[in-house]
Amino acid sequence: MIHAPDRIRFDDAIWSNGVGNEVQKFTKNVNWCVRTDVPLTPAILCESTDNFPDGIQWLYEMTTQGIIYPDLHGFDHGPYDTRPQAEIEEHLDKAQVWFKENLGVPAIRWVTPHGSDSIAMQAAAAKFNLVIETTEYPVVDQKVLDTKLRQTGDISLFDDVVIMVHYWERGLRLYRMARIIEHQGVEKAMEATRSELSKKDWKICWNEWEAP
Repeated sequence: MIHAPDRIRFDDAIWSNGVGNEVQKFTKNVNWCVRTDVPLTPAILCESTDNFPDGIQWLYEMTTQGIIYPDLHGFDHGPYDTRPQAEIEEHLDKAQVWFKENLGVPAIRWVTPHGSDSIAMQAAAAKFNLVIETTEYPVVDQKVLDTKLRQTGDISLFDDVVIMVHYWERGLRLYRMARIIEHQGVEKAMEATRSELSKKDWKICWNEWEAP
């Protein structure tokens, strides 16, 4: 039996308030997960991503190749649960136009900022054929899942969950998790990554981990 999550979602793509080369950080994190064969769903911030034409081009190419399946995070980062329905609808309309013009597909899922939800958001989303996803289970933050994996080595923890990643967080945590999925075990992942990482990065990656 293969133990793997239903999806890996990358929130805040692509965040213009970050420090450093945001496109490089984002694409590096997504590419780390391609080998898992798990559906990858970047949650797009439209207005922010407009600051990165090279990022938009990368998203378009990866989408048209069927490597990623972009979701909407928001036209901006919200908050949306305090906004009136008319304003939310205006944002969703602009977001759907953005998706079609830049990625060639409509958004079908609204991965809301901060996991927010409201009656007005639900009503607005329905008008644009969007399904709202918050941070409630089966969505699990990668930090929480990573800690449980380190404590137990039990890869069945991946089953039936959606892993929520903020791409700007510690990269080696995501790299480690992706390799555990790919190799279907902690011990196998530890051994396989010896040839991919420098000795220093390998020690950082697997610090405090033990093969079960």
